[in-house]
Amino acid sequence: RRQRQMCIRDRLRRTIMIITKEILKFFKVALNIIRKKAIVEGVYISDEVMYAANIECQAAYILEQKDITKPIVIPSKAAEYIISFPVNSKLEFLVKDSCLTIKSGRNKVRFSLLEENTYPKRSKKEDLLLSVNAGKFVESVKASAIAGDCNSPNTRVKCVHISVRNGKLISSATDGKKLAFVDIVPANCDMLEKCEITFPIAHIGYLSMFECADNIEINYANHKRAVTLKQDGFELSSTLIECSDINSLISITESIKNGTGNTFVVEQESLKTVLSRIALLSSVNENKIKCVVSGDTFAITNMDTTTACEQVIDITDSTSNSEVKMCLNLKDFKELVGSVDGEIKVICAGGDKPVLLEAENKLFLMTQFRC
Repeated sequence: RRQRQMCIRDRLRRTIMIITKEILKFFKVALNIIRKKAIVEGVYISDEVMYAANIECQAAYILEQKDITKPIVIPSKAAEYIISFPVNSKLEFLVKDSCLTIKSGRNKVRFSLLEENTYPKRSKKEDLLLSVNAGKFVESVKASAIAGDCNSPNTRVKCVHISVRNGKLISSATDGKKLAFVDIVPANCDMLEKCEITFPIAHIGYLSMFECADNIEINYANHKRAVTLKQDGFELSSTLIECSDINSLISITESIKNGTGNTFVVEQESLKTVLSRIALLSSVNENKIKCVVSGDTFAITNMDTTTACEQVIDITDSTSNSEVKMCLNLKDFKELVGSVDGEIKVICAGGDKPVLLEAENKLFLMTQFRC
């Protein structure tokens, strides 16, 4: 009888984990999270969920297996070791006291477990706000983030702003000089009037957790300043940030789009090509270009550089009867043009006022230099 009890206790300490694509995806995101502003550099595993957390966000994956008798926190090195195995690998976990042994065939490795009671508590799901197609959501957030210029240390507003404007769900972002608007089509619109979310640009890489074929549930907790994205077994919870700088640029964009001004249409591929040529011949620190619309041509010239370069492309459609001049940032112009396909409509309000680029469901605003 004693021997049988010992066998039962030993069996309860053992857990079999089959490596799946979903588990690999979770651990890759988890490792990125626990390397940034982590409170405890480990991954929490219980009989129902695995999750990783830092002071800004949490990522979770709901487990199907229910045979983990006591929650454990494995160190990041253990997580790295787990994802070194290919899909369908069979791993055996043996927990004894504060030690974890991972066995695979004849290979085994030991890790010291971290304290479970020091790990941040997992965020709980709020009432469902809306359901959005994952592909549309991820695409729109990434497209908006281009205007947020997440790689620039000078970016003041490090977030994508998601809100309702004119009955539509819109994602937008800005670095203080340029702005992006992208439409998101929700699956249900019951509570859209309450939607006002600022999703941190730094967390966009974590969206790789979600498949583009299904919908994402967006749960918004205004009083907690947090948002949870959920799809099947995956959850991503992010702490929201303030986004006061964006509202003034949104107002400017709407006034230009709804007002009167000069518009012309060019092919994205042609514009992308000439901007790449100019960038090739321009100094790294000199990004000012002069753009002139005259008749059915659009001429672009680099400025403040030792290598003079002018490139001309045809305009397919125009409402301008007179010459229009613009002075834009080459780097910003090139990045925004590269993020769309097909035809691009350029809307000029005149003078030094900002310029709009419109393509598909995307709308970008660019401030001008003084020529």
